Amino acid sequence: MGKYCEPCVAKVKRRDGEIYVARRRLSDTMAELTADSTIYDLLKAKPEATDALFSFGMGCVGCAIARGETIREAAEAHGIPLPELLKALGIKE
Repeated sequence: MGKYCEPCVAKVKRRDGEIYVARRRLSDTMAELTADSTIYDLLKAKPEATDALFSFGMGCVGCAIARGETIREAAEAHGIPLPELLKALGIKE
């Protein structure tokens, strides 16, 4: 596929038979968010989640740990009930 990575592109065949490479939308390349998704993946998929995180007193946006910490782990570390956090983020458990 050349210089493109496989998850980010899709081969599309047009009516005239030509095949070309098109970039996929971000939502096409990401799995559904769950409590076991990382904070980084959450913020990448739903930047508006920062408001919900801040409302719980979580400063995950600038935290280096957010890259590898799951939503579940962050809730536990901050003493936040996971079901409440997931509801505020619009994520199923």
